[in-house]
Amino acid sequence: MPYPELHLRARTVLAMALESGAAGSLEKESEPCSCLPGQLVAVQLELTRVHAGQGVVSPDVADRTLNPQGIIEAYWAYIEGHTPKGSTLLAATPLTVTSLATTQLPAISKFEAPKEAGTYAVTVHIVSTSVVGCDIAHKLSFIVQDDDVPALE
Repeated sequence: MPYPELHLRARTVLAMALESGAAGSLEKESEPCSCLPGQLVAVQLELTRVHAGQGVVSPDVADRTLNPQGIIEAYWAYIEGHTPKGSTLLAATPLTVTSLATTQLPAISKFEAPKEAGTYAVTVHIVSTSVVGCDIAHKLSFIVQDDDVPALE
């Protein structure tokens, strides 16, 4: 199999906008999403395998006894949140390839927005489970706005 050639597109978006279909397409460039404290934020991503359709699967990988899931390539999408105190893992999503013809691997990872207003940075890391050196990192951000609705008493 050829060395993986990968391209990543990603954005932050409100999870409820994705679920309702109001978020639109990942095709267009988007601004960082804005949310209220504690709302679910999603990182929508699409990993493109530019090398799709190339190479052949070796007999040991194709053997369903040795490889019952039929996984040819695998990656992890890690979402890292950055704070002044350091960084934290917000989400981890596996991306698997079971056919050499697979071109795109879409994924959505969700996490809860912080309680304090501000602009927050996240990094999407795509890490191969089997090939060293083809990892990708993509920086994103989202904005938590003050909730201007007074608390009920």
